[in-house]
Amino acid sequence: MNDRAHAVVTFGASGAGCVLTLLALAMPAWQESRDLRRESRELRHRCEQLRHEADEERRLGDRLEGMRLAAAASQRIIPQEPEVAAVMRRLSLPVDGVTVLDQTFSAGSDGPAVPGEEGSERVKPLTVDLIGSFESAMAIVHAAEAMDRLVRVASVRLEVTREQAERRERREEGAPELTASIGLEVVYAVEGSEP
Repeated sequence: MNDRAHAVVTFGASGAGCVLTLLALAMPAWQESRDLRRESRELRHRCEQLRHEADEERRLGDRLEGMRLAAAASQRIIPQEPEVAAVMRRLSLPVDGVTVLDQTFSAGSDGPAVPGEEGSERVKPLTVDLIGSFESAMAIVHAAEAMDRLVRVASVRLEVTREQAERRERREEGAPELTASIGLEVVYAVEGSEP
């Protein structure tokens, strides 16, 4: 082999060796780079899923808090005493001669909270008789329903008498007078029992 051929073979072998060495050194780095890109895509996908899950968790948490607030607002206390005087004070409207002409409260005899069943809960009937406007009667009903203690509205009877209708016809303005009888049940637990 002449020198030239020998040089070509040497260069060729050296070049091939360099290429193989570079491939041997670069191939693991290229594979690692490919694996890192794939892992990066998977992690971005997982982060996106976690972001969606966190948003859903926040939404469900807000919904749960709303439900808790609604439940707390709708739950009523059942005290161990009827405390009828306090209930009457809360439901009493000012007798102003326009919307309320007269208002009286009368309490009845205690009885079981569930008719026909003896249990720890009892009721004290309370009747509110009112002569005034429809809005005044409804204000009493709404006030009873809005109390933080359990007061059941058992009945509402509204009546306009002939005399009240005639008075309404003579008046120029103002709400029509009516007679209202609102039956309430003030619920309480017998002392020593679980409310």
